[in-house]
Amino acid sequence: MSVNGLTPEQRVAFQRDGYLGPLPCYVDEHGLDQIRVSLSDIVTHAPEHPIYGRYSVRDWHLVLPQLAALMTHPVVVQTLRQLLGEDLLLWRSYLDHVSGGGSSTGWFQDWGGGDWKAIGEPKPCLKPMRGQARRDNNVSVWLALDDVTADYAPLKLMRRSLFCRHRQVWVPLPSAAQWQNPFAGCRNVDAILQRAQLGNLVPNVDTSRLFESYDVGIDTYRTVIHYVEAEMAKYQAKTVWGVPETTTETVVLPMKKGEFVLFNERLLHGFLPNRNWSSRYALHWRVTRSETLIYPERFCGDLVDEELHDITHHENLLLCGEDRSRGANRYRSVRAAPPT
Repeated sequence: MSVNGLTPEQRVAFQRDGYLGPLPCYVDEHGLDQIRVSLSDIVTHAPEHPIYGRYSVRDWHLVLPQLAALMTHPVVVQTLRQLLGEDLLLWRSYLDHVSGGGSSTGWFQDWGGGDWKAIGEPKPCLKPMRGQARRDNNVSVWLALDDVTADYAPLKLMRRSLFCRHRQVWVPLPSAAQWQNPFAGCRNVDAILQRAQLGNLVPNVDTSRLFESYDVGIDTYRTVIHYVEAEMAKYQAKTVWGVPETTTETVVLPMKKGEFVLFNERLLHGFLPNRNWSSRYALHWRVTRSETLIYPERFCGDLVDEELHDITHHENLLLCGEDRSRGANRYRSVRAAPPT
């Protein structure tokens, strides 16, 4: 794909269907492989995130220059500009990892306001400075770091679902759409304990102290699993309710390594299961207009977001144009150079 960008038909398709892609790879395979190795090391060793003070799969682009470079590459920025206009920022990213044997997700739909897939209190991440949020105010880029086949946890979307706001309800975390089998690859109790102590057993939940007051003793593997599930059920999470797993509008997107998809976060989206033994890796980052206030609750002194992250040191990357938030949003002062 060239920097010259999209055809009129592609722009119409994005507005109509809520997604566009897969689009061609824009960086070399060796660079992608190096990024995958770095992300695999993060998942394996679960280091403390310098921004959040604990393990997290979020916002490693603020730590690793090669990720920032990938996400700010001229090809992807030009594509976003043609869909959303000027003055764009990158406000969040995820290391998207599904373990071998990992289960599928339900449907996600991030409408904005307080209607996020929250764990804890519903808090808005984005707020327009004036008026109502535009339908395309939060767009995701999802880039495959593996050849993603239909049985390798591919992205699933429900075409044109962005025009209907589906009901979301609070449920115990193990019943929520984002719950994936945290025990995949854990063949014994020690493996569960090790992953919990590292803090990477359950995404967005700090499990490092989960077993501090629990005497494992001679408990069986199944008993320990029940304990973890009971503890995680104390967390409430928002999930889309009453949407069938598949419809005539469901689209499954196998992708080659380096290909990417753009989709509106109001579009119903999720993943199929990983039926392979190896982990599947991808990157997922979110873009909005720079006039949008990022984490507006911080202006009231609330520095814990909807996924229980301390956002004191969070910053955005200005992708193109200018800041239109009147200085309210925080940015990294230097943009990353594009990868060669």
